[in-house]
Amino acid sequence: MDTKKVLGGYRKFLVNSSMNKDYTISVLGLGYVGLTIAATYAEQGFEVNGVDNSQSVISDLKNGRPHFYENGLEELLKKVSRKLNFSINLEVQNKPTVFIVAVGTSLLSNGQPDYAQIDSAVGSISKILKIGDVVILRSTVVVGTTKSKVVDILEDKTSLSAGKDFYVGFAPERTIEGKALEELRTLPQVVAGLSPGCLEIIRKFFLVITPTVLDAESLEAAELVKLVSNAHRDVNFAFANSVALAASENNIDAHSLISTANYGYNRNHIALPSPGVGGYCLTKDPQLFAASVQSSNKVQDFMLSGRAINDSMPSLVAKKVSEYINVTQLKTKLSIGVVGLAFKSHPPTSDVRFSPSLSVIEIIAEIDEISNLYAYDELVEDQVFKDYGLTKCKDLKDIFCVSDIVIFMHNSPFLQEELVKKIISNRPADQLVIDTWGIYYDLHLPLPRHKYSSLTYKNF
Repeated sequence: MDTKKVLGGYRKFLVNSSMNKDYTISVLGLGYVGLTIAATYAEQGFEVNGVDNSQSVISDLKNGRPHFYENGLEELLKKVSRKLNFSINLEVQNKPTVFIVAVGTSLLSNGQPDYAQIDSAVGSISKILKIGDVVILRSTVVVGTTKSKVVDILEDKTSLSAGKDFYVGFAPERTIEGKALEELRTLPQVVAGLSPGCLEIIRKFFLVITPTVLDAESLEAAELVKLVSNAHRDVNFAFANSVALAASENNIDAHSLISTANYGYNRNHIALPSPGVGGYCLTKDPQLFAASVQSSNKVQDFMLSGRAINDSMPSLVAKKVSEYINVTQLKTKLSIGVVGLAFKSHPPTSDVRFSPSLSVIEIIAEIDEISNLYAYDELVEDQVFKDYGLTKCKDLKDIFCVSDIVIFMHNSPFLQEELVKKIISNRPADQLVIDTWGIYYDLHLPLPRHKYSSLTYKNF
């Protein structure tokens, strides 16, 4: 029997009954969101069809090779190969079908959402939709999109009625890259349906993979959940980066300052600063949140101001390189080494979309005094190194050997603490280390001193 508990505007369901395997599943869009959920349902015994418009992605997946790094994903794809089919086209299914729309929602040049991929995906579903099918939008969208871009399109292109002939709902993706397979099974899933009947079947669908489902009060509420979560994180990071800027002007170590402010003071949960906030979600979702609040310019300005602060941080890192050149007035050209290309390192990922590291590289590559650019990243594809004119180093020791300036763009878990201490402690006196992640602070090392005292930075 279902047990329910009111949680604000949500109901929490801990239910034993879940959807049976009479349904087949079609996942449209095989990026970080779509491929992980496709593999997870295949592991539960469902027949799953993964659809993507990239022939190279489909070819790699048919050969058991995911096109990005996700912990445990390659092994899982091999395990479920008999249950998971990949195709470039959506195919007709004789069994009732759950369609999961997991395509990307990028931004246009004016900052408004680009619905092209959603329109295409829903349009393809409309050609084969039948009575009893389920359509779940998983993409991150502006509030109101499920009704305007799923319900309206499907009803317009078919003779079927949403909520009566087929089921429609929204369930936001909330996993973090690097732990997606784990979090799909453990995080509460937020779900919403166009009607009570839609909600019931979508709730049962997600109870297949997770023990806890949160029932949103409406489609719009579920859409807003994802935007609120990521906009909140982005604004928090913007505040931390504002602290770093203030601390830098006053020659104060921001990491030490924030750690002191947080210690034993439970009302504080101030994040630590960074060289920028990248990735596909946090760079986009605050703007989608702003677009969902058309009645208030102040809300929009607030969201976009936080984005602007985070976007400015790579320029600050590049500025330190320019300062080094101006102070030292070297007659020979310099080599730069960048540690970390992915947009984050915890959990590890190969994703370089909107990576602050690449933003830094693009800026410093234009400096005349720079001759060579080196980089180290365990997971990022070789093609990225080639695209940005980078020479790939096989380990941290190599990058310190060939670089005049070493920039730590993230604290990779692949860097062994004792090795980092040894390499940094033995580096040449005229080698500048720009520590954007407080590695010195974390390892209890003295700040990276330089023979030019003005180049001893407390905040990169």
